[in-house]
Amino acid sequence: MNALARISWILLLLGWASLLAAQSPKQYERAAERSFADKDYYAALQYYRSALAFDSTQAGVWFGYAQSAHFLGSYQLADDAYAKTLELDTKNQYPQAVYWMASLKKTRTDYYAAINLFKKYLAASKGDAQLRQKAQKELDECEWAMEQLANPDRNTMVERLPDVPNTNQSDFGAVMQGDTLYYTSFREIPWKDRHYPVRPLARVMELLPGREPEQAPFNVENRHTANVAFSPDGQMMIFNQCDYKGETEVRCELYLSRRLPNGDWSAPTELPETINKHGATSTQPTIARTADGYYDLYFVSDREGGKGGTDLWKVQFSAAGNFAVPVNLHGLNTAENEMTPYFDNKASTLYFSTLGYPTLGGYDIYQSALTTEGFKTPEHLPAPVNSSYHDVYYVPENEEQAYFASNREGSMIFAEEACCFDLYKASALPISLEALAFSELTKEPLDEVIFSLTELPREATPVSAFSGDGNRADFDVKRQRQYMIIANRDGYLPDTVLVATHVVPSSRKFSEKLYLQPDVGLQVKTYNKRTDAPLYGVHIRLIEITGTFSTDASTGDEGNQTDLRVERKRQYMIIGNKEGFTSDTTYVQSNELSSAKPGEIILKKLRLTPATMEMYLPLTIYFDNDKPSWTVRPEETFTGYDQAYKDYMARRSLFMEKATRGLQGAEKAEAERKMDAFFDMNVHGGYMRLDSFAGNLTLFLESGSSIEIMVKAYASPLATPEYNMALSKRRIVSVLNFLRRYNGGVFEGYIANGQLKVSTVPYGETTSAKNVSDNPKDVRRSVYSVDASLERRAEILEVRLTNDN
Repeated sequence: MNALARISWILLLLGWASLLAAQSPKQYERAAERSFADKDYYAALQYYRSALAFDSTQAGVWFGYAQSAHFLGSYQLADDAYAKTLELDTKNQYPQAVYWMASLKKTRTDYYAAINLFKKYLAASKGDAQLRQKAQKELDECEWAMEQLANPDRNTMVERLPDVPNTNQSDFGAVMQGDTLYYTSFREIPWKDRHYPVRPLARVMELLPGREPEQAPFNVENRHTANVAFSPDGQMMIFNQCDYKGETEVRCELYLSRRLPNGDWSAPTELPETINKHGATSTQPTIARTADGYYDLYFVSDREGGKGGTDLWKVQFSAAGNFAVPVNLHGLNTAENEMTPYFDNKASTLYFSTLGYPTLGGYDIYQSALTTEGFKTPEHLPAPVNSSYHDVYYVPENEEQAYFASNREGSMIFAEEACCFDLYKASALPISLEALAFSELTKEPLDEVIFSLTELPREATPVSAFSGDGNRADFDVKRQRQYMIIANRDGYLPDTVLVATHVVPSSRKFSEKLYLQPDVGLQVKTYNKRTDAPLYGVHIRLIEITGTFSTDASTGDEGNQTDLRVERKRQYMIIGNKEGFTSDTTYVQSNELSSAKPGEIILKKLRLTPATMEMYLPLTIYFDNDKPSWTVRPEETFTGYDQAYKDYMARRSLFMEKATRGLQGAEKAEAERKMDAFFDMNVHGGYMRLDSFAGNLTLFLESGSSIEIMVKAYASPLATPEYNMALSKRRIVSVLNFLRRYNGGVFEGYIANGQLKVSTVPYGETTSAKNVSDNPKDVRRSVYSVDASLERRAEILEVRLTNDN
């Protein structure tokens, strides 16, 4: 296994193996097998290809060819070769080909095909318990992976870095130090390599803004130099020096350099043998600062004592360079490979890549927060940072940006359509904060508010914004921060809220509401003076006596209270009005406002007296054509006027359409205006007056008065006089039904004891206006016109009240 990055595809970037001048298919097969065992997958691919040129019917050769292409990273080539293997393997000599093809399908996000192939392998294969275990694990991960890719982090954007610094070789391990980007890149440079052709060397590169990349001065001649890590204070650097062992195997050691007073780096010193274990590799360092002033070095090694493959290790050391004994991070490691750790000192979080935890296909990046109790359970970084390919070397630069390496689609293609590793940048998309101001008293939006935003702790200058005619201000904010928002407005006490931007909403916009308490507030409550009961639906007018300010409000149909804004050193008059009641007036004196405590609410009460019943008269209500319907006899109906009213209003649009049919231009517009006015003022307004009339009727009856009501009803001339007379009687019955059922039957007792009497006069069509059509064929005029509609009515023309007390 490759020791520089522990991933063979990084080292197999050039076809450096010398192809044998073989003369037979068997010689090519043996050469391919040797190259494959040495992890020289490019050479193995060429040998297998030559063997297939002699005989393309051998399933075993196709399988070797497929695996060479797969491990090289030439996925389409491998996919086709696995399919050919399964086609030719009629005796099932290569059942593991099904597993590897399923694994490849998973890498390429063809999860449904992967699931079917994993199931096929598990159903048919009885051998290789370890491979069966891996197949079951990957099968279980496919459903999870599909869900992950279907729900990516929409707050993050991933983009490949440009061709500088990326090259046609692998580039990885990017980390910022000051304004310099350090990263590792394989380079074709002359060196003392006995292999032909000369293999590439890993070089640490430096990239300054606006400059071309240059090799770092601490690169070692004739050795790989890679994976640079800096201490949090920038005074120490630990990095790898590595050598080829065999064709492609690489073994690495860790070295330490210190920053010199002139800014250069000291000559590197190899770390102790307890870290650079003989016969093992030690690679991919990252340095953390501990709370007690020491340092923790995290690194990757395949030494004994681990859980399997490459593991994460940690060793503590001092600024003087004294190292303790490395310990295995058993709580994070798995039996598979863990690699490319990076410790974020600000977030106290370790990032690493793994095959041992659920992945989308290849190596995936995980994070684990370090607490006083140790590392927490690792968490998977969502797509688009992780992909179904290999994603490694994740290094956050700040809360908004991170670098990592990936061989995902879009990376540089080398040979055989194999992807190399390129550098990528994950950027957090901008987030914002919306501040909204409301009155604490009324809960209504509040304009002309000055918002102030301060990042905590208060290190930055506050940013201010004015809401103007609205109640809103927007601010740009950063992730992983805490902010304080203060809202100020003249005449109000300020409000403050704290906002943490650690969990970003999917909209990327935080929204906070601030409620400002008036410096002094006014609350008005309304009552019925006769009963002292709360009085709803009262219109309130507030007038500044010595100024020009006035405002209107309402208690609402279900309340008897309204809240109003006032200012100190002012004097106000409050007037309450409601139909059916005489108005009431009260005052707010300037001394009341001046002496009020900050935030105090001044309460004022208005008591409205019910007016006489005559003020409602004449009270006219309107009916739909030929309504209400009759029941047992033409003069009778079960329908109360409240239902007749609702049914009539529901046909408003039909009346509008029929009444204006055939009309054009100004004539049509005038007809529409008249019809709207009729339904608003006559139909709806009449019903509301009837409801108020009934409410006040209750008050007079409760006080002991006897009341007689005179109800008259009319019809349009469309039908016969006899029918219209019966229809007029039904309309009177509809009014009586309304009164009998009003408020749960409150009038029934008064009607029964004779305290409430209703006299009726049906007129039919006898009083219809001359201009109302009675032509049944001209329904626009005889049924749907406003003139005809005005004839279909009932009226309360007289109320006789006797006070029996």
